[in-house]
Amino acid sequence: MGNCKQIKRSLTGSILLKKQISQIFFKKLESIFGIALAEDTSDRLMDYLNKSIDYLLDHSVIEGLFSIEIEESKLKSTIESIESTLITDFSLTTDPCYVASTFILYFSKLPNLLLSKISSQLIHSVEISHEEYRINVIRSLLYSLPLQNRNILKMVLHFLKKFSLACNNNNENNNNNNNNNNNNNTEDIEVQSAYNRFTKAFMSTTPGNFELSCKAIRLMVMDIDEFDKLPQDIQYMVKDGESIVKAATFDRLVEKLFDLSYGFKDPDYNYTVFHTYDYYTTSVELLGKIVHYYRIACTLTTKLQMEVSITILSVAMFWMKIHHNHLMTDLQFLQKLKIFLDSVPQVPPTQVTYFTYFQTFFKPVIEPLKPLYERGNSFLGPNLTQSSGTSKKKNQLIEKMMINNNNNNNNNNNNNNNNNNNNVNSNNNNNNNIDIDIFNIGSNIIAQQITIIDNEMLMAIPPSQFLHKSFSKESKSPQFHDMVSKFNEWARWTSSEILSKEKLVERVVTLSFFIDLAKNCVELGNYNAANAIVGGLNHSSISRLKLTWERLSTKVTQDYDRLLSLFDLSMNYKNYRDEIKSTKAKIIPYLGLFPKDLIAIEEGNDNFTNNNLINTEKFRLLYQTIKKIQSYQQPLFTFKTSEPIKQYLKNISNGLSEEKDFHSISHKLEPRQQQTQ
Repeated sequence: MGNCKQIKRSLTGSILLKKQISQIFFKKLESIFGIALAEDTSDRLMDYLNKSIDYLLDHSVIEGLFSIEIEESKLKSTIESIESTLITDFSLTTDPCYVASTFILYFSKLPNLLLSKISSQLIHSVEISHEEYRINVIRSLLYSLPLQNRNILKMVLHFLKKFSLACNNNNENNNNNNNNNNNNNTEDIEVQSAYNRFTKAFMSTTPGNFELSCKAIRLMVMDIDEFDKLPQDIQYMVKDGESIVKAATFDRLVEKLFDLSYGFKDPDYNYTVFHTYDYYTTSVELLGKIVHYYRIACTLTTKLQMEVSITILSVAMFWMKIHHNHLMTDLQFLQKLKIFLDSVPQVPPTQVTYFTYFQTFFKPVIEPLKPLYERGNSFLGPNLTQSSGTSKKKNQLIEKMMINNNNNNNNNNNNNNNNNNNNVNSNNNNNNNIDIDIFNIGSNIIAQQITIIDNEMLMAIPPSQFLHKSFSKESKSPQFHDMVSKFNEWARWTSSEILSKEKLVERVVTLSFFIDLAKNCVELGNYNAANAIVGGLNHSSISRLKLTWERLSTKVTQDYDRLLSLFDLSMNYKNYRDEIKSTKAKIIPYLGLFPKDLIAIEEGNDNFTNNNLINTEKFRLLYQTIKKIQSYQQPLFTFKTSEPIKQYLKNISNGLSEEKDFHSISHKLEPRQQQTQ
């Protein structure tokens, strides 16, 4: 019985093995024609391409190899034979022209032609007469292709070079043996036919640019040895279906600044370089490269000369405008710029605008650039005039402030010739006559004025103060630290005002006011001040006032809980980050997160890659943060300024208690023994 079971198992195993072998040999192989190239290009495809190239080179002297085009319908059996075999075998093939046409058909059937994404740039590069510049431009374009496309392209370019050489050698031999020039024409036709057919199969062409497209293929074939010999000096990565620069040498980075077609694929590229170039070079070196390529542009054909030179000058002007104030103080840069300007005595009419701007670096500054948005000082805006529930006392107070503003403006207009000190004293006296009562004015109006102050301070911070960890030193980032100090001041003001109220009822009112103030700041989009106020409410000297907190209404307590959840520190401020992502309104973000994010980028990425290329990916990440900050530096708030309230809020630190005294005051207000009763 046991032997029977063993025989049965053996028979079953044998049947399964035969079934597996049958599946291997009779399974339909995946198609290689008409299928998009993938990162893991199949060995079968590479075998087919290599065998085709070897076969065609062995039959390169066959007349009509590429000049005779076989119709696709007649190639069906050849394609089926290739598709049905694991290893390509042309030993039984009787007509090499079928192999040639099938080989070209493979490339023309790709869903995306091998060079379709860079066809227009390649055609443009043909017109570059400066050989070194042209080779660099073409190499940069080819490196933007996916690796598998690039490897297959190189195979074909090497094939075309060998095929052309074989045809030429055969032509010379025939001439020597027969003194007959007819074959010379035949060979030339074969080479030309090969280039024409591969051009159609590789590139997106039109009848108008086909000749230039063929020339581009010829130039690539001519330069293929240089391409292989030189080390890779630019790397790409794919983002949203487009190849964008990941790392490159300084020369390749600068060349990409002038590539207008690349700008559509990577619109932040130029900004990234302009804002972060000083991590790996200097303004003098960058200007030197720009001048170098401008001089190359001047050697090109008339058409290209105008186009390329204007592009280069536009890039230069845009970069200089971003850093104008800094470059004005860079003596080495100014010297280099002056030498360049002097070397162009006659400026072409189309370039006058750019050179006129460059000359401004050597003219006296008539009026300094103003970093802050000029706002009116009218107080009543649409948000306030439509309010119907405002108390008489509040209206009278606001009216008094407005009269005071108008008086100040009239005094300034009528007394322009008076001593400046008298004007300042007059203004100060007038402001001091107004008793600012934040509780009567209301949290909404106070929140608006706080937002105006914070917005002006945010707009005053230049991008450079967020780079190179400049924000870590006050001497390198005074405007950034001004806003940080104001953030801390809002928090200290919150705690100090609550602790200044000796009576429990007044403390409850004050605590409720600041919770409402933080809520209003959030509703206005001022997350920075809201977080500061929540910080003041969370100060241990305030959070311990149990008797005060217990008297809050349910609604106010719920508002406070929502604020705590919004500014919860867990998961790197996840709740806050999610909220500002979802809003499309103008906001003032919490400033403290930007240094944290920037330090993570700075310390988590090297300036250069292992093969000593500039790590553009790092600088793109830095610029993305700068771009985000700049998107918030906009004067979009619609409410107006009240100078008395604004000046009061600007100077609130003058009357605040010292933070070191907060706990002692808190314990006097609500001693531990009293809280436990």
